[in-house]
Amino acid sequence: MAALQPFVTDGWPIANGGGDADRVFMEPAAQRAIVELSCGEPFLFQLAGERAWYAGTGNLITATQVRTGWRDAAPEAEAHVQRILDRLPGRERQFLETMAGLEPEERTLTNIARAAGYAKGTDAGPTAQRLDLTRRIIRRTRPYSFRHRAIEAYLTSDWPW
Repeated sequence: MAALQPFVTDGWPIANGGGDADRVFMEPAAQRAIVELSCGEPFLFQLAGERAWYAGTGNLITATQVRTGWRDAAPEAEAHVQRILDRLPGRERQFLETMAGLEPEERTLTNIARAAGYAKGTDAGPTAQRLDLTRRIIRRTRPYSFRHRAIEAYLTSDWPW
């Protein structure tokens, strides 16, 4: 929200066809839509902003333009998250998919391990640790949660569509 606030309050300077400077503004609803659609992922944030920019022709970016632009960006957003998941070892991918299949309040190491078919919760501990400390995809809090909200959205909903 903070990164887009200058668009909302002061506008963003751009050159116009006559060599002068104009300003492009963003309505607050567009600001919220970009933040929601990008799920906090920096690449997706830039992608959503770019597509919203090109979806219009005036000096105000609207929520409608954000949604229009996102329809064009959704395949690229999905491919981005899929690439992240595809690079993971099978055990880590299975852990995330199993975690996503549980209700948020049920995401404990014991429940995730049980649902993944491990004999005991500690068998999944090293995988959870890598996904938290190395990959930065989850948080090993009580209950476990997704740090990478785009991966969570992809695995638990019809996002990015």
